[in-house]
Amino acid sequence: MNKKIKIVLVLFFFLSIFTYYHYYFYQDHTSVPQWRMEVSESGFSGVLSPEDIPVRESFGVGLFDRPQYFGGAVKTRVFRVNGTFEKYLFIANAINSSNEYLVFVLVDYIQVPFYADGKLNLTHMVRLGPMEYRFLKIRIENLSEGYHDVFIGVFLDPYNHNLSDKYRLSTDFSMMGGVRIQVISGRPLYKMPTFNKPPIVCKNVKNDTIGGLLVTKTPCSNIAWLRENVSGSIKYYINLGNRERNIQTFALVAMLNYKQVPINNDTFVYYGYLYRNQEISIPGELRIPEAETLGRIQEFIVLYFTEPFLPLQFPPDIRNINLEARAEPSIRIAILPNR
Repeated sequence: MNKKIKIVLVLFFFLSIFTYYHYYFYQDHTSVPQWRMEVSESGFSGVLSPEDIPVRESFGVGLFDRPQYFGGAVKTRVFRVNGTFEKYLFIANAINSSNEYLVFVLVDYIQVPFYADGKLNLTHMVRLGPMEYRFLKIRIENLSEGYHDVFIGVFLDPYNHNLSDKYRLSTDFSMMGGVRIQVISGRPLYKMPTFNKPPIVCKNVKNDTIGGLLVTKTPCSNIAWLRENVSGSIKYYINLGNRERNIQTFALVAMLNYKQVPINNDTFVYYGYLYRNQEISIPGELRIPEAETLGRIQEFIVLYFTEPFLPLQFPPDIRNINLEARAEPSIRIAILPNR
C-alpha cells in the first residue's frame, strides 16, 4: 500500500476515535498562551500577544473500563470504590514522530505513587512511535474513606531541555493532558478546603492581560520567567487572572522535575479564590537541595486547577455543565545548574 495512503488511513482512524469519545478525550487542538506577556531575555525583547506563539498538540488521553476502543470508555466521572481505584489509561500519539509521555497522579492535589502495568512508581514513562497508541492499566491504592478529586495527568516530551525563548513560551498552557475524576471510597464524607484570600491584588489591570496563569519573578508582572540559575532557593510569583466567573476557586500545585514540591514553606497545595476581572499574585519559593543543582537542567512547572472538589456531575450521571474544572500548566521554567 502507498505510504501516503497508509498515513491518511491512520489519521482517519485516530480522528474517528477522538470524535467518538469527544466527551472523554483531551483532544487534538491548537492552544495559545493565556497572557499578553513581555519577554526581555536572550534573543529578543518586547511584548508578545498570544497569537504570536501558537502551540500545536496532537495527542489523546482517555479513561477506559477495559482496553478496547469502542465501548470501552468510562461513562461517568464519579466512581465508588473500596480503597482501590483501577482503570485503563489510553494514550494516543497522533503525531507523525515518536514521543515520550510521563504519567502522574494527584489525589486531592497531592502527588501519589500508583501502579502502572503492575509497577509501583511516582511517575511512569510511556514511549510511543508515530501514530501509536497504548492502554496503560492504572491502579491507585490506599484511598482513605471519603470524597476525592483525582487527576491522572500526562506530560508530553517532559525532558526536552531546549532553552530558547520560543520553545519555553510554546509550553505555556500546553504539552499536558489529563483526566479529572472524583472517587468516593467507603462513606461519602465531603469536606471542602479553606480557600485563601488573595495575598496581592494587582492594580491597574488591563483586560487584555487577564486570564489564566503566568509565573514571574516579581508580583503582578507580565514578564515571562523562562530560565534561571538557582543556588539554594529563589522567590517567584504565581499570577492568576479571571475574566469569566463571578468568583473562581482554584488549587495550585508546583513540580520540579515532575515531582511535587512546596509552593512556599510546607504548603504543597495552595487553595485560593479571585473575583471576576481580577488579577492576583501569590508568592512562592523554590528550594533546591545542593545535590540537585549540579550538572543538569531541571524543569519547574506550576499547575492550575479550577473549582476543586465541586461536583463534576449529579446523579444519575448528569454532567455539571456549569463547571469548567480546568487543568492548566504554566510555562516550563528551566532551572540551570549553578556552575
